[in-house]
Amino acid sequence: MNFSIATRYELKLSWDKANYIRPGFCDLTNARFSGNALKIALQIPNNDKIRLDFYKQYFSVVTGVYVATFSWGEVVYKDDIVFLKDASISHSTQLNLAPQFKDKDTILIDTSDHEEAVHMQHFVYKSFVLNEDGQLYKFGK
Repeated sequence: MNFSIATRYELKLSWDKANYIRPGFCDLTNARFSGNALKIALQIPNNDKIRLDFYKQYFSVVTGVYVATFSWGEVVYKDDIVFLKDASISHSTQLNLAPQFKDKDTILIDTSDHEEAVHMQHFVYKSFVLNEDGQLYKFGK
């Protein structure tokens, strides 16, 4: 697997606790964005969502299978961190299984395909799950 994201486009999603309320739905306590992409990003709106695609982290011949929806409520900017209230990650079917997140995991989001001029042509963000040591998980191996 070739794992490389230009530092300029790194967006990190972290949280304090991953709470699985039901299969396919995870509340994220104290979710927050950080990383260099915030320096060049437009203001993040309240009550929005994005689609995260984890397929590059799996041994998979089909793209677009491991997609989850990350949604949030109110957005609060503080220094170089963006706090996201009422944040959750969900996936809807048994086929589209996102990874099972742990409290100390981080999702590294590649925003390089989402500059303003081309954003609407890309419907998902390539994403990677890192463990608490910053190591890439190897799903589906």
